[in-house]
Amino acid sequence: MQHQPILENLGLRVMTERPYGVRASDGRVYWIQEFTLIYALSHNIVLEKVKQEFEEAFARIWFGASESDCFNRLLLVEGDEIVDEVPTYRGEGQAFL
Repeated sequence: MQHQPILENLGLRVMTERPYGVRASDGRVYWIQEFTLIYALSHNIVLEKVKQEFEEAFARIWFGASESDCFNRLLLVEGDEIVDEVPTYRGEGQAFL
């Protein structure tokens, strides 16, 4: 599964990605991905308030309990103008904000 589309569907823009290989004592190699991200949907986000919800949403998508696609956004419209976007995710017959 590709992680970048999941991040982008949750409202993040991936600026850089750095993979690091780590060799375990049994010789197997594991990869750690480091990202530089920009949250493109809002200018006044408080990371500590959304951290747990974001981590849960990402995990649900990663492990297949929720879908990840371009429908994971709620558009807030005033008149004929989109004034904001709120990330959402869905799965198991439910939608989550």
